[in-house]
Amino acid sequence: MPIELEAKTFRIQEVILSPDDAKDVRFDITVNTKRNDRIVLEVENRKKFGELRLRYYMAKQDAWLLEKGKIYKELPDAYNIVVARHDIKGDGEPRYIMRMCYVKSLEEVGGNPSIVPDGKAAIYINAAYENEDDHSPLANLIHDFKCNDPEKMKNEILRKHSGILKQTKEGQDDMTTEIEPTVDRIPLFAGRLLTDEERMEERKEGSKEGSYATLRNMIVTAMKTKKEEVVLPVILCGNANHDMPPDKYKELVMSVAKQVGYQKVDGIKKLFSV
Repeated sequence: MPIELEAKTFRIQEVILSPDDAKDVRFDITVNTKRNDRIVLEVENRKKFGELRLRYYMAKQDAWLLEKGKIYKELPDAYNIVVARHDIKGDGEPRYIMRMCYVKSLEEVGGNPSIVPDGKAAIYINAAYENEDDHSPLANLIHDFKCNDPEKMKNEILRKHSGILKQTKEGQDDMTTEIEPTVDRIPLFAGRLLTDEERMEERKEGSKEGSYATLRNMIVTAMKTKKEEVVLPVILCGNANHDMPPDKYKELVMSVAKQVGYQKVDGIKKLFSV
């Protein structure tokens, strides 16, 4: 079941509400592809994104993928991708893939179990992976997640967009000493995951208020470049580390756009409307 990567729609901080007293979930990024595959991306800074939490997330995703009146074979393929800070399995691999399998018994797998063709998979990306001899695209991407210096990034797209913020004359002219330290914190598309020390520091500086101030400064910095190719990725992934409610996040983004005079708001509105 190869993943179809051409996106048709995507959402940020999508909340799936539950009836009665059941637990709600919030997905960092959700994508529907042109082939109708469904992809959920989670950026996890906790020490472990546990298998039970993943099980619940996958169940919530499946619960609304099939419209009333449709038959089960119309259920689209679904993938949950977790970028995890730590090696969840401990085998030193850059990624771990989970599929449902046929096994001999509940107690043991044994032999070579066959995969259930249910169109569902979970993929853990091990952000702690380090291997100087591995130059695969995935290893390079993991390297860039943790890289502070855009010039040392190996992925051309990440290097380009992160470099615009810190190395172009326009970006440098617009940065202030208050805002500049937040640039390295832009996750995935233009920076790295927050370290444990940084997250603890944010809590000391004012818990959610301090975290939201960091998020706001990051958006200000991006918008001052006036480059849509910088702004949209930052807005897309910027809230992953900060847990601001989606409606508040949208309000914050539009407020910053008005304040700094950012004109290309149509692209931003599309991010929140799809």
